[in-house]
Amino acid sequence: MRVSSLVHVATMAVLVGQAVPPGFGQATAHSGQFQVNSFTTDSQYRPAIALDAQGRMVAVWQSLGAEIGDPDGSVQGQRYSAAGVAQGTQFQVNSATLSTQARPDVAQFPNGEFVVVWDSLSSPGTDSSGWSVQGQRFNADGSPLGTEFQVNTHSTGSQRSPRVAAGAAGEFVVVWQSQGSGADDTNGYSVQGQRYSGTGAPQGGEFQVNALTAIDQLRPSVAVEPGGNFWVVFRTNAAAGGDPDGSIQARFYNASGVPSEAQELTLNSSMNGSQQNPRIAAHSDGNFLAVWESFDSAGTDADLSIQAFYLSATGEPLGDEFQVNTFTTGDQTRPLVAAYDGGFVVSWQSQLFAGPDQTTNIRATQVGLGGDFAVNTLTAGEQQFSGIAADQRGNFVVVWNSMGSVGTDDSSYSIQAQLFDALFRDGFEWNASGRWSLTVP
Repeated sequence: MRVSSLVHVATMAVLVGQAVPPGFGQATAHSGQFQVNSFTTDSQYRPAIALDAQGRMVAVWQSLGAEIGDPDGSVQGQRYSAAGVAQGTQFQVNSATLSTQARPDVAQFPNGEFVVVWDSLSSPGTDSSGWSVQGQRFNADGSPLGTEFQVNTHSTGSQRSPRVAAGAAGEFVVVWQSQGSGADDTNGYSVQGQRYSGTGAPQGGEFQVNALTAIDQLRPSVAVEPGGNFWVVFRTNAAAGGDPDGSIQARFYNASGVPSEAQELTLNSSMNGSQQNPRIAAHSDGNFLAVWESFDSAGTDADLSIQAFYLSATGEPLGDEFQVNTFTTGDQTRPLVAAYDGGFVVSWQSQLFAGPDQTTNIRATQVGLGGDFAVNTLTAGEQQFSGIAADQRGNFVVVWNSMGSVGTDDSSYSIQAQLFDALFRDGFEWNASGRWSLTVP
């Protein structure tokens, strides 16, 4: 049996509420944990990572310094081969260096080109009122493709927390939270978006995602399916969909940027306590998975848990909310999600409390394929803010910031990573989870 068929069976079992047998399997570490950053002065944190169609990777992160160019807080990057071998040296993403650059996100295109977006307190564009959203495109070899550009048009107040998603034809969509709006939301933060063509040209103008305008709309995430349609998810602080404590909202757009409905869709059915930090990924079949952290659970977790919901490529909800994590001790927070041909893989931050002490680790799971597992092998110090990306076979990489390192960075937070082989990596099921042969067919 091909792995794609097998994994679809397991994933769809979760979707329709059927149990996957315990111990069905887990991904296995490809090699050891490794340090990503080469510049080690002060802190490196909040990483993100993306893969192209050949499995080549690019990681980006926020640095409180830089070897060259930006002493005030920069965005740094490092490229890797599919085998996890560094390609070239660490590079600086931002060209505007006045004040702080923070919270980057990255998306990679099938041909290896990639785009990075981030928060900036300096802009080469028109925004001088506070934080702005900046972007930079790169060739597959890491050389800049064009110049740094300002994403947001509305520039009053601060524009922060950008997320970017790439389409199959080189197009991309950026979303962010904005103080105010060029549209009708003047009640605190709104969610804004901007579409771009494969050449990096803006498509249409900045648009307001949220129809709900009471209080704040925060922490958006976006994913684009192969046909160009996209979903945006975000948290609202307003009472919506029957949830008075803050809920997860979603809105669907076609490839031309036209929303399918006049209002958002409330994803969470668990409504005791607030829901936070949504993320979303798009599968090659066009369906999506949204994940978030929840003070309530559709499953067995009485503490903070990771919840999820499937969405279709045509704008409809699929199934019901379900719990992702099987490990339920302590709090499970800040989820990330990535898609592969067989399904989805999720990572998150897991916090254990013992009196005044706190231990924070990174966990992950292939949705529907057995339980979750610890990602980091170094357990001393805090492990936080993971990023995740997967190739078509389901092999995946997780990055995170660590108070400690398996490498040379002992000054503060470093960027760590771990590669994982998918179950049945060779594409064949043979009653074990390893390789069928030494050569991938």
